[in-house]
Amino acid sequence: MAQGQVVTRLPVDKPEWEAVKERYLKGTLEEVAELAKKYGYSSRERLCCAMRGLGVLRSKQEDNSNVPNKAIQDVRTPMKSSDQVQADMKGGAEQRLSSHYKTLYKEAVDELQLRQSVEEVIRAVAASVPAIIVKAAPVRKQDLSKIKSHGSETDVLQLSDLHGMEVVRLEETMGMNEYNPTIMNRRLDMVFRKVVELVELRRGSLYVPRLVIAEEGDMLSGEIHDELVSTNVERMMIAAVRVASLLAQGIAYLSPHFEQIEVVCVPGNHARLTKKTQYKEKYINWDFLCYQWQAVFCRGLKNVKFIIPKSPYILHTVENTKLLLYHGDSIQSWNQIPWYGIERADMRLTKLFGGVDKRYDAVLMGHFHRRFDMDTVTGPIICNGSVKGGDEFALGKLMVSNAPSQNLLYFHSKNGYIGGGPILLHNADKDESLGFKDDLPDVWADIVR
Repeated sequence: MAQGQVVTRLPVDKPEWEAVKERYLKGTLEEVAELAKKYGYSSRERLCCAMRGLGVLRSKQEDNSNVPNKAIQDVRTPMKSSDQVQADMKGGAEQRLSSHYKTLYKEAVDELQLRQSVEEVIRAVAASVPAIIVKAAPVRKQDLSKIKSHGSETDVLQLSDLHGMEVVRLEETMGMNEYNPTIMNRRLDMVFRKVVELVELRRGSLYVPRLVIAEEGDMLSGEIHDELVSTNVERMMIAAVRVASLLAQGIAYLSPHFEQIEVVCVPGNHARLTKKTQYKEKYINWDFLCYQWQAVFCRGLKNVKFIIPKSPYILHTVENTKLLLYHGDSIQSWNQIPWYGIERADMRLTKLFGGVDKRYDAVLMGHFHRRFDMDTVTGPIICNGSVKGGDEFALGKLMVSNAPSQNLLYFHSKNGYIGGGPILLHNADKDESLGFKDDLPDVWADIVR
């Protein structure tokens, strides 16, 4: 090679190329700078770019030091090594993952703000709403001199699965069922009237001073399915107040007929605020708001007590019987049959609560819209029917339809659970004499004026 000759590219001769590569990899920065000058590169950094394009990499500290972007653009063969391609791919994945978590974080913040707003509304309005007043049926005086010696009885009304403000049409169910706010109102009125009627029959031979109303969830239709959002009569913020007003009027109707009424509440699944099931803060749903509004409306009824826990389960003692109340949506069905799932859940819950000294004697639940009793070693499992009855989903997907009903159960101080039965509601649908006041004013405080 002649002295002073300018070489503008790296050698293609294999022996010479191997020598250049070895010197490039093992040499000092000064030696690399000399190679760059020898082979016609304006700087050491440009030689590094060319060698990297050919897959020859020095150590990270030396090879990547201060390489300008322009130098990279000037390389004639800007091919990337497999290692760098993989690094770029990893960087893109990390960027997408970061974007995903930012979206989840924003959704969590929005949901938290919604939950806090619901709680703030309850606190702000509750203090200013007067108690509800309802004209009750005449109370029959009972001669207790002989009856009390037989012990006392507390009756339990299972009240669940109203699916308030949902619409079920006759033409879509082959005439098997119809449901709307008017029919719901009439069916609820019948429930409360029948409670008084049936309890008065039992008072001929029993002392029945107390009533427990077990509100077991799905009081509202909810908005977790698109078809419900498009067909519900009301959005859930309004529905929660309307349904609470109807139920409060029913409780006020019962109030004079009992010495004490306890309303025990657990949330359902249809009223949750998110389409996906969540287990953190499960109580933050429209059912919870409905329960709180009922308590506000009924606060002037001195013999009515509300119990609204934040847990999806509650243990409540009735006479000498410990009851476990929950909605039942966590139970899995097999081939649309819930029996195996209920038995499996009961075994696990028995072990769970027994392990922390919280034994129970019976289970009350809803969710399945089917009234049934299951006898188990630990006690009965009693599932409530529904106020709604059969709908398009039950008919089309499950191929079943059930008559609307709610359970009234009897618990005796000496004998425990002694039975019960359904209050059938389908005869209420056309009875125009039934129904509570259901006209929501512009100012909600005017509901009870």
